[in-house]
Order: sequence, then C-alpha cells, then structure tokens
Amino acid sequence: IAHTLERRRVMGDKHLESERVVIETYLQEHGLETTLNDAVNAVVKARPRDPYVQLGKALLKASDGADAVAAVAAREILGSSGRPALEVEIETQRGTFVGVASSGPYDDDADRHGGKGLLKARDAARVALAEVLRGRDVVDQTAVDAILAEALQDGRLPANAVAAASAACCVAGAAHADVAPHAYIAKLAGQSGRAPRLPLPVIRIVDGQQAGAGATGLHVAGISVAPASSSSLEEALDLCAAVHEKVPAACLAKNVPPPAFGRGGGYALVVSGDRAAKALEVVVEACRLAGADDKVALSLECGAHALVAKGDADDDDEKSPAYDVEAFAYGDASFSKSGAEMVEDYAALLAAFPVDTLEDPFAEHDVDAFVQLKERLDAAANGDASAGPPPKKRGPVGGDSTCAVQLVGAACCGDGDAVDAFDERKSLNTLNVTLAKGRTVSGAVALAAHARGRGWGLVVSSDGDDGDAFAAHLAVGLRAGQFRAGGLQGGEHAAKYNALLRLATSGQQVAWAGADFRVA
Repeated sequence: IAHTLERRRVMGDKHLESERVVIETYLQEHGLETTLNDAVNAVVKARPRDPYVQLGKALLKASDGADAVAAVAAREILGSSGRPALEVEIETQRGTFVGVASSGPYDDDADRHGGKGLLKARDAARVALAEVLRGRDVVDQTAVDAILAEALQDGRLPANAVAAASAACCVAGAAHADVAPHAYIAKLAGQSGRAPRLPLPVIRIVDGQQAGAGATGLHVAGISVAPASSSSLEEALDLCAAVHEKVPAACLAKNVPPPAFGRGGGYALVVSGDRAAKALEVVVEACRLAGADDKVALSLECGAHALVAKGDADDDDEKSPAYDVEAFAYGDASFSKSGAEMVEDYAALLAAFPVDTLEDPFAEHDVDAFVQLKERLDAAANGDASAGPPPKKRGPVGGDSTCAVQLVGAACCGDGDAVDAFDERKSLNTLNVTLAKGRTVSGAVALAAHARGRGWGLVVSSDGDDGDAFAAHLAVGLRAGQFRAGGLQGGEHAAKYNALLRLATSGQQVAWAGADFRVA
C-alpha cells in the first residue's frame, strides 16, 4: 500500500510539473502576464467609475482579431410608405452594426413594390460582402472603402450594398475607437481638431412631384424653410415645427384645398394656375401665422431633371431640353417650357418670395439655362433694370459675401468632374452631398472636400425615407452648413433631426452653423 501511494505521489508531481510548464508556455506565448499587468495599471491610473468596463476594453484591444469583421448579413427592410431599403449588418467582437441604403439598383419586378424591390441586391450582398469584408479591420475606413469600391467597379457588388456596408463599417469603426460616428467621420475629413458643428436644418414643408393617383400638379420637388436667424438647433426646429403646424390654416386662408400628407415628410398641396407660386403663397402664409415670416428663408427644390423626358435627359450635346411642367398633374396633360422660359419663371419667383436657394433648377446638361440664370441674377443684383427686379430675399446668403442666391447641385451634380464644370461657369455654388453620391463614406468625404476647395457651400441630405440616422452624423462630421432629411411628418424623418438634438443636448461643446452656415 505504501509503495502504491508513493508511486501515485510521484506521478502526481510529474503531472503538476508538466501542467505548470504548459501554463507558463501559454502565458509567455500570448504575453498574458504583461498584458494583464499593463491593463490593470492603466485602469488604476485612470480610476474610472467602473474599472471592469475599461479593463475589458483594454483586454479586447490586445486581441489580434479585436477589430476584424466576423460576419456579414444583408436584408431588405421597409422604409417610409412601405418602400424597400437595403440593410447591411456586420458583426465584430464589439457587437453588431448596421448601415442602410434606400437607393438602387432595383429588381425591376413590377409585381413587387412597383419594381423597386431589392432582393437581387440583397442576394449579391450576402455573397460578395462576406468575401471582401470578413477578417478586415473596421478601424481602417479608407482601406475598407477601397475594397468596397473595387467590388463595385468589377461588378461583384451593387451600389446600394457598397453604401450600406461602408456606413455599417464606419459605425463599427467609431465604436471600436470609442467615439461617436460624427467624430470618427470628422477624423477622416481632417476636422478632428475642431468642435463639432451642428448644421442648419432645412425642413420640407411642401412635397411636390407626386405622380399617379396622388398627383397634386406641383412640378417642383419641394419647398422648405431654413431658419438661419435661430440662435440654436432647438430654436430652429421649434420654428420649423410651428410653420409646419400652420400649413392647414394657411391653405384655408389661401383658398387651397385641405392638404394631404406628402411622401417626403411635408404636405401635399393640390394647387392650380401658377402652381409653384401658389404653393409658395401657402408657405409664406404659414410662416406669417407662426410668427416666423421674418425669421426664415425659403428653399425651392426644383428637381428639374424629373421634368425632362428620358431621352432628352441622357443627351450629352448640351442642348436645352424641354421641361414638362404638367408632368405631375393628374391625367395625361403636357405643357413644355424651354430652359429660357424656366429662367424667367425662377426669376419671377425669386422677386416675389423670400427664396434664397434654388436646387437643381435645370437638367445637368442644360448648360445655357444655368448660365442664363446666373447672368440674370447677377444683373438684377447689380441694379440692371433690364434684368427685372432683384430677388426679394437679399444676400449675402449664409454669411458668404459672394453668394446672393444659393444655387445647389444635387441630382445635377454627381461627382468632382461635375463640380469642376459648374464651377468653371460659376453657375452653381453649393453641393448637396449624400452617401449614395459618394458611393462610400470615404468617397463622400473626398467629394465634400473637393467642393469646399472650390469655395462652395455644403449641404448633406439623407438618401432615403428609412429611420437610419447616419446622414446626420455625416453632416456633423463634414461640418456641413445645412442638413436636409425631409419634413416633420413621420418618425423616419424625425429620427435624423433627433440625432442632431441628442448631440446638441449631450453636454459636449458644439458649434452652431446658424446664420453663417456657408462659412466652413
């Protein structure tokens, strides 16, 4: 018995020694002792309220795969009015993060969502995104976006999947860097040394260009208010909400039928005659009723590309197309105007109403009309009687002494080459940036910098009518002067403005664009 016990003791000692060697080897191989000591020392030095949270983050960063994409998913989700959007979800050791794109390409299946389904994009994203993103570090946004752009270029990924994946990686990268998405974007844009700046909200009051059974006849895309005189974001949104609330009463005062809900968060007005002028009358009256008539400027989102027949819009010979101002009237009516006639219409509206912004007044290739409008506005501002009365809303706009009327390129100005072409002719002075236009977050950052380098103002818009608030972070990160996310009807629009409100009330030091929104 004694011999057996002694033998077991010796074997146990050998086992313990073997186990000790294995443990020491493992500790040395992974540097655990040093890593743990460093992490504990850092926590003790910082003395955070909850030391375990900071200790956990420090240890997580020590992992070789701490910042890597572990899994990718894609799905079709529903946005406003049941219209689909593409959502991309990535998973890392920090959690799951999503990005959303409401743009195409679409399925063109007329039996699903009127041809606006996104199942093909979803299926392509599920396969290709796993191939290009799994194992990639989310903290290197530039590298991630370069990979996504390459996949777009070679046809492996559609544009909406690229935009959504880029946004998801950006949100993930921000979480891994322990900063908010807007701060992460600001660093990408070289703005990290400055306090975040809240953009001036441009709130849609009237929605136009509604087709089909809901057609109202209004051929401009929308009318918005910009409360640049407000001293804070909260005051600006309160003022816009008051104007929005008074629209039904303004319709009654102007003998316009009661408004319906529009598709972009504003009201849909059934107007006749000079429809744009009548709709502007209603908005001006709503501003008066809200006590805001001297506190806001109006923005006319013209959306002229939607008035041009497809064949005309695709021409590259710079000829002036015909603009069908009855394109969104109920029925088959048609009444076309030339670019020169549209110039006269815009000049008349600017002289009669406090409008300081025109967005997409013509189709991109209608060079003559853009130049004519700019020359007309310059002559009127300089007192040339032959050019007609000057704009009612006198400049400078947004604190920019060189800007009498803000001329914004959205659909008509899609890339850096277009910016250069318009800048050479001085026929636009502001760029409307979206994530879809930039393709990726890095692309949007580069495009914004390109426009700013030309002395242009910067507007950031939300791409779609989903509830994702990434566009608000993009606007703050880029220090955009203005932000558009539609009107105040519908949670999908309010979510984006609420993201700005959270930053405004976070206690963090922030700047306010306000009256000087064109000054970077």
